[in-house]
Amino acid sequence: MSRTLQRMEEMSAHGQPMRRSLAEMSYGELLQSLSQKIFALANKERLLVQLEVEDQVTAEILLTRRLVIGAGMVVFGANMIFMTIVFALARFIPPWATSLVIGLCALAGGWALVIATWRRHKTVSEIQSELKEKLSWTDKHAA
Repeated sequence: MSRTLQRMEEMSAHGQPMRRSLAEMSYGELLQSLSQKIFALANKERLLVQLEVEDQVTAEILLTRRLVIGAGMVVFGANMIFMTIVFALARFIPPWATSLVIGLCALAGGWALVIATWRRHKTVSEIQSELKEKLSWTDKHAA
């Protein structure tokens, strides 16, 4: 009967055991408590990394959408400006020659921009390997 009373006293109002001081715990209880806390921490860390990866992927998708829309608007605007220049210079130079010169200048500028940007980008495989590395790290440390 005294064991039942002792257990009832240990229970809180919510039905959970009250925390005992570390001095009252045996080594086995300490190790069990420590291992449970480490496992819970590893699981929380794994979930945190998964959320970070999901947020990063979502942000990249949103960024890509915005870049595509912006690029389309730039192409349309540049086309209108080039047409305006062709119409303005058509009085002095044949229209086909004006279009050819402006087209070649735009093509050269565009290729220069593409080459400069391509040298600085991360490939999809690099990004994928970084994400896999993060996820595998969490899986290793959660188990």
